[in-house]
Amino acid sequence: MKIETCFITDIQFKHVAYPSSLKESLLRMGQGFAVHVKQSERQFICVDGHKRLSAITDILKTQPDHPLQSIKILIMNGARTASGTAKNHH
Repeated sequence: MKIETCFITDIQFKHVAYPSSLKESLLRMGQGFAVHVKQSERQFICVDGHKRLSAITDILKTQPDHPLQSIKILIMNGARTASGTAKNHH
């Protein structure tokens, strides 16, 4: 496993509801945790981070040049996922 960066448009994810506090936090502090993804050829599939990606997508609709275009990702191919208690809940 290693942390990389990619464009948000390279990640497949389901747009979901998220708390406004998450969007405010992303605007104030940026992305603190990498989104967990699996890699499929040249595309990434979100495993954990749908809320963060949804909030970031909404931020980019009004601020297309925001630095959140580049997303920190953790590629989980072949790795065991973290237990439920250690998982990020955003």
